[in-house]
Amino acid sequence: VAPSLLETVTAMTEGVQDTSLADVKSKLCVEQQAELIAGTAALRQLCETARSVGIPLLLDAEQTHRQPAIRLLFRELAAEFNRNEERAQPIVYYTQQAYLKGAAESVSTELSHAEAKGYTFAVKLVRGAYRAAEMA
Repeated sequence: VAPSLLETVTAMTEGVQDTSLADVKSKLCVEQQAELIAGTAALRQLCETARSVGIPLLLDAEQTHRQPAIRLLFRELAAEFNRNEERAQPIVYYTQQAYLKGAAESVSTELSHAEAKGYTFAVKLVRGAYRAAEMA
């Protein structure tokens, strides 16, 4: 998914507590919808391949200003590939920048969302390799 589309999706979710990728997609123009559908399909294929070879797939935007869009993509994919009833190792992992002030709240929110939707929340906590760039 192109960075510009991630930024558009992020802007659309600002101030919205609980939305889904489907909600956002319905508000995009036709070209952006097609790009999101194609990007999500490519990510699903990556998840299928990762599952078939037994490795995790870690989603990361690398910049916090794109993270809300990545969160929606993660939720969509985790609901499909990290189902609790499968009793398998989770495939899709969310990346959380641990140095951010809202990190603990974000993880708590994602845990609650996963529990409510019936999937395993898998996360990679990172110390902030991009912190200097984020602060600039």
